[in-house]
Amino acid sequence: MYFSPIGNVIQYVDSPQLTILGAASEHRMKQLHGVPTIGEFYPNTVFSGWNGFLVPAKTPRTIVEKIAKHVILAARDPDNVVQLKKLGMEPGGETPDEFAAQITREQPQFDEAIHAAKLKRESP
Repeated sequence: MYFSPIGNVIQYVDSPQLTILGAASEHRMKQLHGVPTIGEFYPNTVFSGWNGFLVPAKTPRTIVEKIAKHVILAARDPDNVVQLKKLGMEPGGETPDEFAAQITREQPQFDEAIHAAKLKRESP
């Protein structure tokens, strides 16, 4: 069993080499040809994958905004959107504040998993 970003397995959707049992997305994904969501079997099980750019906490806001401007433009470029959707990704191009809010909103599920697995942070 393997949890994977869709981009890593999309090429196997119609292949006998791999059976995709479910998607950890909120809704069924059209790229997965009727594969159910995990939430259909285990309610409230959603794990959205995302990609983003992170910078050190003390990076000046002007630099953050400049990087964000270019990332948002790239995420909304029609050619990039077509390619990303083929990989099962929905490009967002959120602002830095929206991205930070998403991370804050999703952090509790990671905290639960870390706690359940009894993982401890190692000292550097």
